[in-house]
Amino acid sequence: QPPAGGENAREMAASVDKSKSLLRGIIYGVCALVLVAGGVGIYAWQTNAKKDQVEGENAQLNKLVMEGAKLGRSRLFDSKNLGRVPDVKVVPNEEDAALLLDNVRGVKGHRDNWPGAAHLVSIMAQMDDNIARQVVGDMKKNVRDYSKEKYAMMVTLLAKSSSPVMRELLKDLYDSISDSKNKKVQDKQAVVLQYMRFSMKLDDLDDVMKILQQKNVSSDLVSSAFRTARYLIDEAPEAKRVGLSSKLLQYQQGMPEENLKILYRLLARTGDPKVLDMMEKSYKEDPKKALVIVTAWGDWNTDDAVPYLFRAWKDESLHSRVRSQAHDSILRVLSVDRDRDDNATIKLFEPLIADAKTSDRRRFLVSAFKRLSNRPYVIRLLGRIKQTAEENSNKLDSRLRAAEEALMKAEAKYRNSPDDAAAKADYEAKNNAANDLANEKAGEDNVIADVEKALEKIKKTPAPVKRAGKAKDDDDESSVIKTM
Repeated sequence: QPPAGGENAREMAASVDKSKSLLRGIIYGVCALVLVAGGVGIYAWQTNAKKDQVEGENAQLNKLVMEGAKLGRSRLFDSKNLGRVPDVKVVPNEEDAALLLDNVRGVKGHRDNWPGAAHLVSIMAQMDDNIARQVVGDMKKNVRDYSKEKYAMMVTLLAKSSSPVMRELLKDLYDSISDSKNKKVQDKQAVVLQYMRFSMKLDDLDDVMKILQQKNVSSDLVSSAFRTARYLIDEAPEAKRVGLSSKLLQYQQGMPEENLKILYRLLARTGDPKVLDMMEKSYKEDPKKALVIVTAWGDWNTDDAVPYLFRAWKDESLHSRVRSQAHDSILRVLSVDRDRDDNATIKLFEPLIADAKTSDRRRFLVSAFKRLSNRPYVIRLLGRIKQTAEENSNKLDSRLRAAEEALMKAEAKYRNSPDDAAAKADYEAKNNAANDLANEKAGEDNVIADVEKALEKIKKTPAPVKRAGKAKDDDDESSVIKTM
């Protein structure tokens, strides 16, 4: 080394520093290249791994959805009937269930395949309680991500389960969304309530009525609450059913006006005769309620409402639409198959038959009677209608022949004098009269044909043994959800 402090020493030191700096730069550059290369490699590996994972998930999901589609086509909704489709194998698996739920919500897979996914995951849930909790938990957590249609289908399929755990889970699902003010969520609440009513008790009626008392509730939830309340009332023991009217009337205060008609229909299901007087007084004080009340009387579960309906039908101070509805409500009450006294029932019907002045009105009566079963009073009433139609048809037949003869003479006179205005007018008048008579006779002949068809049907329908207060609910799924 040169002596310290000399010029050469300083140059040498500077050269060494430059060499060290260059060496560090090379080392750093190499390290950076190694890190970049490593990062690129790791990224590529992760990307390929993720791609493989996604492709694997999609392949698995497609396979699962195809199995679910087979279940849907076979209309298999219950896990106990898996043997009906032997080529479908359902193995409950939480990872597969998660994939299927993502497909139902539209997060993964083809969005149009969700019905197959819904079928399969619901069957898995029916087979495995843990998956049932997983499915219901997803429906609670992601309630807003399910469309109304998807939520309805999922609840419908899950409700087919006979598992007590599923019943409790559906109750929990209902409770989790029952306080929402969002109408889209309320529509989903309505679907759950539709099936929950089969497991409800009479004590739950108060909670259902509170829904009807609220304002700005979705129409679906109102409809479901009505069906649920009606179901609970109809299923109540007869001794308790009549007494429910006082409980229902407590909710009249503050109830939205559009829901009052529902309240009246529920009161009708109680069959409490004291309510009839109250309702009649109500519409007399406020005629705007008349249509709603006479419509509700058509749901009465006994014949007690018929005299009140007759009074409304004959009350000329009421609007014609109300009186017409009263007439139709009489038919609705009397066309419910109950074990009635034949003579008393005929007396109830006689004013209706006497008032049926046209063939259209008589055909309307026949359409109501043919819903009844084979009872003596039904046969006698249809016989009276047929006799009236035959008598009218015979009278019209003789009048029609005379009208046709007069028409032929008027036509000949008009042809001989085509420029004669009087002859033309006479011909047109007689032609219209003949056509009117022909139409009247055809109407009576149609009544006779309808009666014969009704009698043929009724004679094949034995009188059922059923509770008088039981209402037919077209929306009920109780036949397929027996445990609910």
